[in-house]
Amino acid sequence: MGSQSRINGFHTVALLSAAAFVDTLQTVVTFIPVVGPFIATAVAITARIVFGVWFMVLRVGLADKSRRFIANISMTLAEMLPLINALPIWTIGMWTIIRQVKKEDKENHEKTSAA
Repeated sequence: MGSQSRINGFHTVALLSAAAFVDTLQTVVTFIPVVGPFIATAVAITARIVFGVWFMVLRVGLADKSRRFIANISMTLAEMLPLINALPIWTIGMWTIIRQVKKEDKENHEKTSAA
């Protein structure tokens, strides 16, 4: 199954690490008076673009499955809300999407093995 997975161990660690970094950065800048929420929103938009491209490279569509689409939209919208964006939403969202993709890949591998 290792070669069948779209998100391997390296990308799992890299995606979760990048998400944790973005969450930490957003938490820090959120509490900067006046400009913090604007900077945090800019970070969220940039992260959305970077993660979107990263998933495209991995051949993972963020709107392919309804659960993944809901997780993606919820995560993006929540990250644009002041104070809410201080929560580890990117990390939780990435973990959710990675778990869903790995489950899909495992199911697809089992179907092709059984056929």
